[in-house]
Amino acid sequence: MSGELRLPKAFLMADLLPFEPRQYDYYEDDDGEEQHEISNYETYTRKKAICLEAIKRNKPVYYFRRHRSRAYEDKAFINHHYSDELGVTARMCNRRVLVMPTKIARELYDYKNKKIDLALKKKYNTSLDSLSWTIEDEVRLANLPSIFREEN
Repeated sequence: MSGELRLPKAFLMADLLPFEPRQYDYYEDDDGEEQHEISNYETYTRKKAICLEAIKRNKPVYYFRRHRSRAYEDKAFINHHYSDELGVTARMCNRRVLVMPTKIARELYDYKNKKIDLALKKKYNTSLDSLSWTIEDEVRLANLPSIFREEN
């Protein structure tokens, strides 16, 4: 189990979409400077199309990138450009990029945060009625030698 990756709940209910990155053709122009243009312009996957697909399906979708850094850049790009415009949220887990409508993201992650808050509330906020101090406990504590008392 040490090598297994445990996916978040949102990935388990998401659909996998194929992702085709841009490919470039490089050439030199008349001045001898290197130029490039996208060779698969008609077929490469656009991030906005993935966001629109998530909205159309009204459920999360995800895709793989070859490198983790590219997945991080895609997540940041989608959250920056399409979060307000289209109402989608992007998350990342290793090389996977998850895109989901913001409404679904709030439902999933607010529930998770509520669960954490409830656990903390139970752990740290105990009622004073459950604590039972007796006079014997007070006397026992008073008779303990003090570590701060100076001995001559």
